[in-house]
Amino acid sequence: MSVKNAIRILIGRFGVVWGIMLFVAVYLVILISASLVFTTPMVAAFREAGLFDRIEELFGLMLNSAFTLNNVIEKIEEIWASVTKAYQADVKIQVNTFLLITLVIVLLNKFLIGFYELPALECLEHKMSSNAKLSFFGRFVANLRRSLTFVLMKMLYAIIADAIIIVIIYGLFQLWGLNPALTLFLPFIIMIAIILLLSLRYSLFAGWGPAMVTGKKKVLAAFRESVVYCFNNFGRTFGGMVIAWTLIIVVNVLFGLLTVWAALVLTIPASMALSVPSI
Repeated sequence: MSVKNAIRILIGRFGVVWGIMLFVAVYLVILISASLVFTTPMVAAFREAGLFDRIEELFGLMLNSAFTLNNVIEKIEEIWASVTKAYQADVKIQVNTFLLITLVIVLLNKFLIGFYELPALECLEHKMSSNAKLSFFGRFVANLRRSLTFVLMKMLYAIIADAIIIVIIYGLFQLWGLNPALTLFLPFIIMIAIILLLSLRYSLFAGWGPAMVTGKKKVLAAFRESVVYCFNNFGRTFGGMVIAWTLIIVVNVLFGLLTVWAALVLTIPASMALSVPSI
């Protein structure tokens, strides 16, 4: 499906966005509550190391009309050095960081976030096929058992794909400071790399949920069909994902900056709805 058609369907079935918005609110409450167990001692340790004072100095520098890009880069490097020093000196930070990443960001996050996909797909599929309006939460409850199997299987593949992306992006970050000109353009290079890598990742998984909804496939059979479809239609699928992810990032950053991030309450659920039919 083209991005243009995906946007048109999203607007025509915007009620799905409200359902996803409430889902995201509950998801964030659970995720933040679980994160506090590990982040509270980390924040205390970083405060003792003076990290927040340096961050405050950075914002003060950026609000100063006389600031230069070199000064900002130097201050960011100073903050990063403080984080590294505190991390290396305090075992509690190391343990809590490991547990936060493993249990919350990787496992709990990926487990929870996947439950919206099949209900949203069913609502959009019925809108396209018969112009029927289904309740997002009605389909959410009806698909709980199937969503659980789908989420558990998708977690395995997603963790592997995300680990590869993180290694590549981490490698790009190692170029920071090697050359002043490269350091200046490195954020743009990293952003382009993130868009391309995310587009490739989502291209491989693009047909997984739709194959389960429209084709009534089992989880593994749907995944195989998704991968085969991606390689048989790689230019169209990957190109659509590049456009979709570029729009998602640009719209969220732009509206976030213009509204002091308040608009993200609406743009993030809309982005999640858009990413479902952009296949």
